[in-house]
Amino acid sequence: MNPSSPQAQVYKNFHYILVLVRASLASLASTKSNSVLSMCILNQVLQ
Repeated sequence: MNPSSPQAQVYKNFHYILVLVRASLASLASTKSNSVLSMCILNQVLQ
């Protein structure tokens, strides 16, 4: 697959988002007070 192709860009962005979500969930496990903030961020990402 061509690295500059749209599909590659989408996959790269999706992978990056997954890493962010995983990091967010890991931090949520220790601090539940951030759950609302994380949901807001997730909603922004998914729009």
